[in-house]
Amino acid sequence: MYGKEIEYVRQYLQKTNGDKSVREAETFRSRIEHTMRVLNFANKIIDSLSFEEQKKLDLDAIRLTCIFHDIGYGVESFKNSHGIEGSQIFREYAKDKFDPKLIEKVSEYIYVHQDKELIYSTSITEELRIVIEADMLDEEGSLGIAWDLLTLGQSKPQGYVEAFNKVQGFSAHILQNNPMKHKYSYDLWARKQRLIKMFLDDFSESLY
Repeated sequence: MYGKEIEYVRQYLQKTNGDKSVREAETFRSRIEHTMRVLNFANKIIDSLSFEEQKKLDLDAIRLTCIFHDIGYGVESFKNSHGIEGSQIFREYAKDKFDPKLIEKVSEYIYVHQDKELIYSTSITEELRIVIEADMLDEEGSLGIAWDLLTLGQSKPQGYVEAFNKVQGFSAHILQNNPMKHKYSYDLWARKQRLIKMFLDDFSESLY
């Protein structure tokens, strides 16, 4: 399911040089790989819900938003955000393929998904909340540490203290709170928090 859409996003990002980060130290990151992980997280959140809870959701809207949410990076400019660009790209792709109400909903979700403060709102739809949770879950915890150390390696660090400071300065931000509502997301975020804390505690003890 959604194989055509996934392949479209993959080819679009590759064609527009949007798959890899423009930051020299972060070219190891792939947006299509991120997209697939976000989709996977969303599916796991959905699967963790009861049948009755799932029936209330527009599952197509959730999955299509996850697939297209970062496609706007391929044409991002100083004038527009990737959410704005991505919303327009999806509308062009989706016309004559999906129901107009679904197109409108997915376009809106793509447009606003980058505002992660919405996760604290009580007025957003459950569909959008699942998308934001899935997006936030990626590249945190173990992947966040890997990201920190891979980028640090580009600057040829001189010692372990730099690595400790890098992880403490970036990956440790998730220790501040647990913003997740759905049990799967909440439990996974809490596990990532424990991993980061244990990593930094062990690192600190080893250094000092």
